[in-house]
Amino acid sequence: MEQLRDVQQARERFFGNISHEIRTPLTIIMLAAADIEARAGAALDGRARAGLIAVTDASRKLVRLVDELLLLAAGQEGKLRLHPEPTDMVALVRLLAAAWLPAPSSRSKRSR
Repeated sequence: MEQLRDVQQARERFFGNISHEIRTPLTIIMLAAADIEARAGAALDGRARAGLIAVTDASRKLVRLVDELLLLAAGQEGKLRLHPEPTDMVALVRLLAAAWLPAPSSRSKRSR
């Protein structure tokens, strides 16, 4: 019984460490994205704004996944709820593809 308790405590420490190690960089990323939006939001072109939105959305999704992982690790998977929602897949794929296209260089803009 004591060995089982030790294993459970080790598992809880492991997932607690994972949570901290993943959440800390995600928090920094979300704060940086919010700062960019606050300082330069109006100056961002559509592609840059879409990229910033993609970063923010992906960061939030990862935080939710970490939360779900912690619930699973704690044996509380019954608290997880599925919330399906309609999604425009074409718009989502376009947004993702736009985030991966290289930005036009300033040199190519000057040569026009």
